Parts: sequence; structure tokens; C-alpha cells
Amino acid sequence: MKKRIISIVLHLFIAGSMIAQISMQNVGNIKVDNLSDAQIEAFVKKYTDAGYSFADVETQAKAQGMSSGELEKLRVRVQQVASASTPAPSTTVAEARVAQEKINVVEQQESRAAREEIREATQVFGAGLFRNSNMTFEPNLNIPTPKNYQLGPGDELIIDIFGFSESTYRLRVAPEGFIRVPNVGQIPVNGQTIENAEKIIRRQMAAIYSTINTGQSHITVTLGNIRSIRVYLIGEVTRPGTYTLSSLATVFNALYACGGPSQNGSLRNIKVLRNGKTIATIDVYSFLLQGELKNNLTLHDEDVIHILPYESHVTVEGSVKRGGIYEMKPDETLADLITFCGGFNDDAYKGRVTVTRNTDNEKSVADVPQNLYYMFYPRSGDKFSFGTILDKYTNRVQITGNVFRPGTYALDEGMTLKDLVDKADGLREDAFMERAVITRLQDDLTPELIAFNVQELIDGKFNIKLKKEDIISIGTKTEFEESRRVHIYGEVMNGGSFPYYENMRLKDLIFMAKGFREFAETDRIEIIRRIIDPVTLKEDAEKVEIIMLSVNKDFSDGGDGDFLLQPRDQVSVKMIEGLEAVTTMSVSGEVRLPGNYPITKKTERISDVFIRAGGLTKYAYPKGAFLLRNSTRSYAERMRDAKLISMLSTLTDDDQRNEIMQGILARTDLVGISLEEILKNPGSQHDLFVENGDIVFVPKQLQTVTVAGSVQVPGMIVYDGGSFKKYINQAGGFTKDADARHSYVAYANGSIGATKRFLFFRSYPEVTPGAHLFIPEKEKKESNTKENISFFMSILSGIVSMASVAVTAIAISNR
Repeated sequence: MKKRIISIVLHLFIAGSMIAQISMQNVGNIKVDNLSDAQIEAFVKKYTDAGYSFADVETQAKAQGMSSGELEKLRVRVQQVASASTPAPSTTVAEARVAQEKINVVEQQESRAAREEIREATQVFGAGLFRNSNMTFEPNLNIPTPKNYQLGPGDELIIDIFGFSESTYRLRVAPEGFIRVPNVGQIPVNGQTIENAEKIIRRQMAAIYSTINTGQSHITVTLGNIRSIRVYLIGEVTRPGTYTLSSLATVFNALYACGGPSQNGSLRNIKVLRNGKTIATIDVYSFLLQGELKNNLTLHDEDVIHILPYESHVTVEGSVKRGGIYEMKPDETLADLITFCGGFNDDAYKGRVTVTRNTDNEKSVADVPQNLYYMFYPRSGDKFSFGTILDKYTNRVQITGNVFRPGTYALDEGMTLKDLVDKADGLREDAFMERAVITRLQDDLTPELIAFNVQELIDGKFNIKLKKEDIISIGTKTEFEESRRVHIYGEVMNGGSFPYYENMRLKDLIFMAKGFREFAETDRIEIIRRIIDPVTLKEDAEKVEIIMLSVNKDFSDGGDGDFLLQPRDQVSVKMIEGLEAVTTMSVSGEVRLPGNYPITKKTERISDVFIRAGGLTKYAYPKGAFLLRNSTRSYAERMRDAKLISMLSTLTDDDQRNEIMQGILARTDLVGISLEEILKNPGSQHDLFVENGDIVFVPKQLQTVTVAGSVQVPGMIVYDGGSFKKYINQAGGFTKDADARHSYVAYANGSIGATKRFLFFRSYPEVTPGAHLFIPEKEKKESNTKENISFFMSILSGIVSMASVAVTAIAISNR
């Protein structure tokens, strides 16, 4: 256990030390891949607490020698940590600074990307070649040794002897230019190609290995590890200096290592000097445009690469494939520049190019025609703008509308309107023949309309010669007619609005509406037709005409099914006279057969339904029975309210109970009924006619009353007979703010009993089982709003109490 504890403490100490080691003083020495997110987080917090920004870290890291690749890794890691977390509202100031620094890093990254886009748009064509991370120009070390490769000090030669004698030697060329072979001695190879070196070595070793001359043994010489060389890059270089490269490195390898030419450096005049003499000139455009690596020599030790300043930069913009800044040589023409740009775009205007040129004092503009492209020599600073062709046509005419092939057509010499219609394969059958138009541009480009009669054009009585950009529009008959529809509603399967057709008959419309419903009255179909005769409309007050018709249900002949309809006719199909939808009501609670009962006739009363329900049980309390009525509710809504009433007994929160009961009351009417009187005197004024959706509830015998409002101890009291004052006294009596004059009792059946007053005498209402006694507060002068609310809530509370006792019976009724 001790060892495990010591190990854990040691690991924590090492991790803490690693975090502590990352600072502004040694940031250039860290390896980002070895750091965890926690260490990055701690480092950011550390330098932000010290008042540094990431830009300061970047500067310090570069000064300490951190590579650009490692710095980019650090930037990405900080950005990832920044995107993974945001400061919470309760963060400390230091944490907020860390978070803000993360946001700053993200913004710097986005800004750097934007600057990179701008730089690419403004840099000289080809300048990014040696800054492209996807193209390193690293020498390939897995290829056979080039034939012209010259050995030098530092190269490793592998001498392999096989056959009758077998031996392998790995020998390095000494600074003096020779290799030392055991038992053979020194063999000079400096400056030799690998092929010549093999011949020299074979000749020297044949003296020791006699079987080499007889062919019994063989010898091969290959190049092992190659030497390094030192080259100098001077002039207009992005990072000038001395570079140590592989001895297989070429000029392009060196240019990539130094970042290529600087902003003022030439891409087309790069000198390679050896022993003080120019041995090659590099033109990068040969590689970029033709893919040729001309003069890309293998470098030697002490070679010098000199990048001269550019001589001429010109700018190209407009309709060419690759605009930008290009370096030009003195003997190159505008035609060469267009080639550098990749040629013209498809919509380019090739007849002329505009060039803006700098003079000694100001700028000048010149137009270069196409025939001089091969003779015009650009100057440094020139700006060439290539335009596009005009967005207009030399011979276009268009025809739209009701022809078989509308569209754009070529304007032939002497082409007429009739010729164009024929080209479009003629008119459609529903073309509007009375009028069509030609839209034409006049010489001053103002539009002009030329109307013509289409029928006269077809008959040969009219024709006109077309001009370019003419647009001919031919309409359809329906475009010039008001929408014509007929309507059918009532007892049909799919009523609605339908298009009107010529010679449309009544049975056609009924067919389109999918026929009659089962109880449709087909002998009394009404057609409602608007009167459109002007004389009748002025002299008669009637504006519509009612036409009564009879149609066979199976669409057979006979009747008025062939009656011709007119546009805007409305057809009404009624239901069979006297037929009504089946309606129901429900009885629940203490009845022998609770459930839903269809209403058999319009004169059916509550007493009739109770006879069908088998009467009351012996536990029924008829004085508490009540009726819920809302004839507009659906069956699903009534079932929902019954379930809500069932929930009331399980709720202990008065506010929640009141909210549910308030929702039920908003959808229904609570009607207080006298069930005892109804059952005793059927057909009396108390015996109401039942309606669709009625719910009659009969509670079981109630044994309590409720006292609420301005009493000392509101609550529920056991009912044992007695007066109103008795139960008030059992609740501790009135409070000093009680308004006894306005006390009332809400009975279990929903009726209300108010306190009456005669002179100085007060008569309180009778108390029955399940009653709710409420004593309001005295009215305050400043406002009676609270009194109104209190009054409403008292009624609601009473109803809730009554509804609660109905739970069990309602649940049975739902089943």
C-alpha cells in the first residue's frame, strides 16, 4: 500500500512539474504532442494571468527557435481547448480571462485565414509554390543512385563481395577523398561517379581476391548514407542564409527550404553559381505552366543560389481563367501573358483589351486590338482588363404563350410573324384569337406594343416583318374568362367546389361529388341560381332563384338528373325529413343500471331515463343529485371531463383541484335538480327534458358538511342535523370581519341557499348533508374585487366538494 501511495504522489508531482515547466521562458522548447489538454489549459491560464496574449506567446516561441509546424500545433490545441468550454456565470476573473484568451485565439485564427485569402489574391502567380505544405520537393532517397552523382567526403559506400568469396564493407569517404579497404589500403574515389568508383575498386581488390578476375567472385558497389552539403541562398530570398541539405538535393529543394523568393524576388531569373560561375538559370514558370523542371540541377557543396529582383510585374483582371499578378520578361508579349492566364473565359470579349499604364506623372489608358496582341510588350505596373461580351443578341426573337413550341428562335433574313408562328408548330386549339401583342424595342430602346388579330394572321389578312428582340405573346381563352365553378354541399360523399364544363348536368356534378350519402333526400334537391338579368335585378327584390329537382339515387334515367347547370350554381342536398343523428346522455352514481342511454324521443325526460336505469339504490342520496349540461360537447370531451372528476378524490392540493374543476365548469353548465320531486311527480316542471351530452350524477348518502370563509376554524364537520348557526359554532364562530348577512349554502345538487333578512331578523338557509357553508368577509370600501373573487371561489369550492363524492360512480359509468 505504501508503494502504491508513493507511486501516485510521484506521478502527481511529475505531472505538476510538467505543467509548471511550461512558461514564457521555455515555451520554444516544448513538444505540443506530449501535452495534455489540462496542461494546455494551465499554460493558457498562466500566461493570461501574467498579462500576456497568445500573440506574445507566438513572438516569444519564434524567438526561442520553435518551428512553424510546432507553433501551428500549439495554436490548434489552444483553439480546441477554447471551443470545448465557455465561462460559466460564476467564473472567477482569472477564469474569465482564460476564456477570453481562448476566444482571442479563435478570432486570430479566423483573421489569419482571411489574411491568407487576401494574400493569395494579391501575390504574384507562383509565389506560393515554395510555401505549399503539400509540395515539399524533398529528394527521393529510395531511387537508384543517379549516374551523374559525384562522390565526395562523407558519402558511405557499400562494397558487397559474393560468390566463391563473400564479404561486405561499409566505408565512408574520408575528407581527403579516399576510402580505406581492409587488406587493400586507400582507394581514391572523390569526384568519381558510382560507376567509375566501382571499376576502380574492383581493379584494386582483384589483387587480394583472385577469384574476381576468374569470375568466381563478384563485386558490387552501392551508395549507402549520403553526405550533407552546404549551399548559400542570397538576394531576394524569403529566408536568406546558409542551408545544410542532402547531397541529392536540387535547386527546387533549396528554394523550398528557404521559402522561395521574397515579395521583390524574381521567379523567372534565379541564378545557380558554382565556383564563381553561373551554371544555370531557373524559370519557375516553366514548371508551373509546362510541368518542366528545366535546369533543376543537383547541387554541390558550396553552390550559391542567387535570386535577383523582379524586372516586371503586371496585373490581369476580368474574363480570363486565372487573373492575378504575373512576372514578365522583356521579350514576352501580351499574347504570352494571356497564355500565362490560362486563356480567355467563355464569355470573354477578345476583340480588345484595356491597359492602364503608369507614366512619369500620371496614369494613362490604352486599347490594344486583338491583331496587336503578339506585338504589344507589357511594362512593369501595367494593368490589363479583359471585358465580357454584351448581354444581348444579334438575331433573337421570342414567342410565348399558346403555341406548341414557345421559346427563343433565330431571326432569319426577312422573317415575318407568320414564319415564327409556323416555326413554333402553330397555335394550340385554345389560343385566344381576337388579340395578341408584339413587344418591340424602338431605336431609342423604349418599348413599343404592336397589337394584332390572331385570326387575321392565320387567314393571311395580316403579317409583319420581325426585328431582333421582338417578343410575341399569344394568350389562351381561359386567361380572359372569369373562373367558372359550381358548388354542391350537404348529403353527398365529397361536397365542395368543382370546375364548370359546357353542357354540365346535375347528375354529372353529383357523380363528381362521389354520389349521395345513405340518408340523402333525393326528391327535394335545391339549385340556388343567381339572377343575372339586368331588368329583373332592377325591378324585382329577389336576387336568387330556387329550383327544386328530383334525381334517381342510382343515376338511372328519369327525374331531373339531366338538368343543365350554369356557372356559379349551388346545389344543396338535404337529409331525409325527420331523421336525426343518435344522441345520448349518461346516468351515473347510485342507480341500479348506470351508463349511457340513447335519447329515444325529443320529449324524453329525466324520469323516463331513471325508469330505464332501474331506479335508485338503497344508498342513494337524491337530494345531492345534479346535472352537467353542455349540448355542444363531443362524446370524447364528456369522457374526458368524467375522468377529470374521477381524479379529484386523489388530489390533496386545493389549488390543483380548483383548477381542474374550473376547467370543467368552463365547458359545462351545472344544473341543480330536485330528483326526489322528479321521481315523485314525473312530467312536472322539475322533470327536465334530457339533451345530448347530459350527465346526471346521484351521490351516495353524504355524512359531512363543510364550513369555509370567515370562521375561526374552517373545515369539514360531521352532519347530524341542526341549524346553520350550529355548524358555525362548531367551526369556532364568526370572525370579526365576517359578513354574516351574506352567508350562503351551496347544496350537493348545485343549488344555492342565501341568507334572508326581515327587519332585524335574519333567516339562515337550511343545512343538508354534503352542504357547503360559506361566510364572506365584510366588503372593503377601497375595492370589492377581493369580495368578487372570494364569492366565485366559494362556489367553486362547493362544487369541487360535490364533484369529489361522484368519483366512484363516474368511473363505473365510463367503463
